[in-house]
Amino acid sequence: MREILFRGKRKDNGEWFEGFYSVDTVSSGGNYHVAPVISESPSKLFGGEWHEVIPETVGQFTGMTDKNGVKIFEGDIVSFADCWDTQHKGVVCWRSGSYDVDCSKSDNEEDKDFFRLFTAYACGAKIIGNIHNGGIKI
Repeated sequence: MREILFRGKRKDNGEWFEGFYSVDTVSSGGNYHVAPVISESPSKLFGGEWHEVIPETVGQFTGMTDKNGVKIFEGDIVSFADCWDTQHKGVVCWRSGSYDVDCSKSDNEEDKDFFRLFTAYACGAKIIGNIHNGGIKI
């Protein structure tokens, strides 16, 4: 069974928080939250720690890890070398029913393409940043 997990940046301190994703539209006026999964039973999720997150930063876990064992989420920036040892860099995104690496905004003319995340994973992808943290040019 695959792990369903989300990540978002907390509004109160800007730190990343992983867990169960919920939109609380009743008590908080539609604020977005990520809360930890404390049990496999959904009925026990609501006794845990909740943090309001910035909606634009929420991304789902892809089910894959990079070559260092770090979980890959939507919005992560990964680098990898293809079968011909050409280096690529792009953003992990959901597109056409699968996770892809969008290299279309790369400075490298050879990178103006999409790669299946599984291809990048098989080629030893490494997370080098996240689009929400800034500082890394794609």
